[in-house]
Amino acid sequence: MSKNKDTELFEKAISKKVNTYKLNNSSKILVIISLLLSIFYFIHNIVIDNSIYYILSSLLLLVFNIIFILLIFRIYIKKKSLVILSSLLLIIIYIFNILINFSIISITPNTDDSLYGKDLDTLIKYSKDNDIKLEYDYEYSDMIKENHVISYILDKDNMKVVMSLGSNPYKTINIPNMISWTDEDVLKYLEDNKIFNIKIKYVDSDKIENSLVDQSKKGLFKRDELLELEFSHGNEMSIDECKVRDLTNMSIAQVIMYLEKNHLNYEIIKDYSKLDKNYVYKQSIDPGTKVKVNDKTIKVYVSKGKKIKMIDVTNKDIDSVNEWLLKNNLIVKYEEKYDSKVKKDHVIKANKNKGDNVTTGEVITIYLSKGKLLMKKFKTFDQFKSWAKKYEITYEEEYKFSKDYDTGEIISTSIKPGEAVSSDDVITVVISEGKKNTMIDVVGMDKDEAIKKLEDNNIKYNISYEKGDKDKVLKQSIREGSEISKDTTVSLIIGK
Repeated sequence: MSKNKDTELFEKAISKKVNTYKLNNSSKILVIISLLLSIFYFIHNIVIDNSIYYILSSLLLLVFNIIFILLIFRIYIKKKSLVILSSLLLIIIYIFNILINFSIISITPNTDDSLYGKDLDTLIKYSKDNDIKLEYDYEYSDMIKENHVISYILDKDNMKVVMSLGSNPYKTINIPNMISWTDEDVLKYLEDNKIFNIKIKYVDSDKIENSLVDQSKKGLFKRDELLELEFSHGNEMSIDECKVRDLTNMSIAQVIMYLEKNHLNYEIIKDYSKLDKNYVYKQSIDPGTKVKVNDKTIKVYVSKGKKIKMIDVTNKDIDSVNEWLLKNNLIVKYEEKYDSKVKKDHVIKANKNKGDNVTTGEVITIYLSKGKLLMKKFKTFDQFKSWAKKYEITYEEEYKFSKDYDTGEIISTSIKPGEAVSSDDVITVVISEGKKNTMIDVVGMDKDEAIKKLEDNNIKYNISYEKGDKDKVLKQSIREGSEISKDTTVSLIIGK
């Protein structure tokens, strides 16, 4: 009985120390907000970013958040302020990361921001003035203009620079339901989000004039997909003709909306120009000209970007080639090769020839010289073949008998070990067939006698049978007196 009382007293004492903490309303709200943000951040990274790094980091944050919530509901905490502060910190972390993901804010790894957002000429002048070697990388950016600096890291005399390719045409964005928006609001959204692949119509409708009545896509959408939009021009069209406005320097979205709204026939022609991509640089009908509805066709010339003619890069040093490529916003991919005729760190060739048309953002492959490739000494032909394949060396094979070299060993090569090998060289490789042997005649012999004679002369053989004198050699595949190697096999046909 006394034991039971002691147990009861012990349990009461323990229960007083481990009472479940009861959260007040403000704490509960903050905890719930942090949990919802963690779930949203995790789902966003799966659906939109598809980056393993961000998915795993957001998953770890979500797990941490769940554990944190379980702990504060299960463990006695004396200070309510600790729960509120922890929840607020979690909320700030999630909001900060979500703002970065949606490009509302950005972070760069620069030690200072003196070159951030600067153009290429400024960057090159800075590198020359300070004797700094530049290494380039490229990224799409909605925030930084094409061919301007997104970020850089300076390490002594080397600078790694990330340059902008402009907005990413393949980026996935979330298009809202824009039904009932005015055409001006829709146009602003299209331009802010760099959506240029559009088809627009103005139709008879009892909806408010110039309001959106239909859209082909909502939700997740890639910029390069076609977006079809229909706007209302009211019950009846109120114009018969209009003055053509100056369309130059307008975006393709602005132009299409203007022409469709005024029911003007048009043809979009894309060509190279100095103007940015997707902006109009010329029109076929002068501004101010009166045009009747559905009458003349206006040709609108839209820029594909600057027309670039490929230069001759052979034998040029890599720094000067890099500078030209970067100025023209071309992405460079390097492949290094040995070449006896081109100095180390100079260009052997490119995948584009002088005079070829190239476009902004195109990948140009540059084959860079590693200097002279020296011929090595090889024991076997298999070793030589592996080396020749690696360095794309052309070769021819010759076979000779040799008492000094085993079968498959290299007797000689046309380019001696230590000599330079050029990319257009054809190396002749002389390969040993082993010690020379002479074929004997065993036709007409008994099977056992023929086998013994072949073995005595170190000649390999195989046997097949056909109708004829039993156990007699009817034919042999190699004529008597033929020169053969020790690895040559003669076929015998025996009578059955």
